[in-house]
Amino acid sequence: MADSRLPRLAITLGDPRGIGPEIVRKALQDERLARSAAYTIIGPAGTDIDVDVSVGTWIPSDAGAAAAGRLAGDAIVAAVHLVTRGVADGLVTAPIDKAALLAGGFTDPGHTEMLARLTGCDTAMMLASPRLRVVLATTHIPLRDVPDALTADVISHTAELVRSELTRLYGIEHPRIALCALNPHAGDNGRFGDEDDTVLAPVARRLGLSGPFPA
Repeated sequence: MADSRLPRLAITLGDPRGIGPEIVRKALQDERLARSAAYTIIGPAGTDIDVDVSVGTWIPSDAGAAAAGRLAGDAIVAAVHLVTRGVADGLVTAPIDKAALLAGGFTDPGHTEMLARLTGCDTAMMLASPRLRVVLATTHIPLRDVPDALTADVISHTAELVRSELTRLYGIEHPRIALCALNPHAGDNGRFGDEDDTVLAPVARRLGLSGPFPA
């Protein structure tokens, strides 16, 4: 019987054609991980790991990208339901193929947007290390579209969300937030674009952010 005091984690296998099932299987062979949480594996039957919640059967010989994307997406949906119903405390996702996800009937451009849609929650993508946390203001769009998408409202919304969640989740009473520049040398006084001076800098001043800093 699983220890009821352990966190309960739902793990999706990702695209069944990819490395996800192998990564999950090998990770759970680590005794430290096995002892640290109770795991529910969600994905299709037919990969190299047994699943606790099946979303169908993966047949490599006659199933292509659309079938793989549908199974990967269905696993995410099932896992989110476990979390929102309180059956699981958290969600761990293995890699997906975004083109296959679309072919399988899911229009979400990635995990982040899909989780936002399924939960109805305000989200931002954070990349974290023990010393630094980086949050993206834009995600999963062509690079040529970024300048138009990086509006004052988007930056403000992301910064306010980050500030509140650093306090709520990490206990940081007064988060220090730095804003990265869009253009090389932060535009160099307009020589390489004026967005840093006209859009980013005013938001930084208004919200008490540092920057914008060149890469």
